[in-house]
Amino acid sequence: MKKLLGIVVLGLFLEGCATTEKIISDNKVYKDMSKSDLQNVFIFSYPGDDPFIPGGGSEFFSNKNIEILWGESKNQFYVFKNVSEQKSCGIVLCKVGNGTLESWHISLNDARDAIKPKTKIETETKKTSKTIKKKTINKIENKPTTTNNDQAERKKLIDELISTQYIFEKIEIPGSLPRVWVTSKFYFLTFSEKKTFMHLVYSYYYTKNPKYDVIRIFDNITGKSIGYYKPDTGLRIK
Repeated sequence: MKKLLGIVVLGLFLEGCATTEKIISDNKVYKDMSKSDLQNVFIFSYPGDDPFIPGGGSEFFSNKNIEILWGESKNQFYVFKNVSEQKSCGIVLCKVGNGTLESWHISLNDARDAIKPKTKIETETKKTSKTIKKKTINKIENKPTTTNNDQAERKKLIDELISTQYIFEKIEIPGSLPRVWVTSKFYFLTFSEKKTFMHLVYSYYYTKNPKYDVIRIFDNITGKSIGYYKPDTGLRIK
């Protein structure tokens, strides 16, 4: 009986918990808030989402006094500036330390990129994009017909843009059309490079299914649509 009661209580507790997505969409997370303020926001969240309880992780950059924190679920990464005292955890509780929130991101790579000087990111992205663009044009776009090898090459280049270069975060088809979720690096590309990469995605998915005749583009931080790609109208960015 006690075990059943415990399960019921736990179920009611979890049912009342807010997700990280809900907390952020309600604007409860904001720039320059303190660690203590952010900790208070997560009092009624899912335990795995809370970056201030044992089980989460952190990275500290002593040369910049910047700390990145995340919860065990790793669904959001928080960048704190002006940190002189890091988060430290025992078996049960954590000392939050100090610092103010600079930004938050859905991946550790994005959080790390936010710390880099923009000029460095831009240089790295341009160098990468030129290499991949050359591969894309030479191996994909100039071919009059499509073969299984072409599709394999497209998939390989798309995977590289996601997992290695992190220009795209992911590509999904939640409805009737493919959606590309772009990272901050995407914005450093030239218009021509953006168009080439979107045509690569279009070529791959349209070949799989002609109904996929438009590629929708979303920002991976805001979750908002920023444009679309279709060969007859070209690339449209808001």
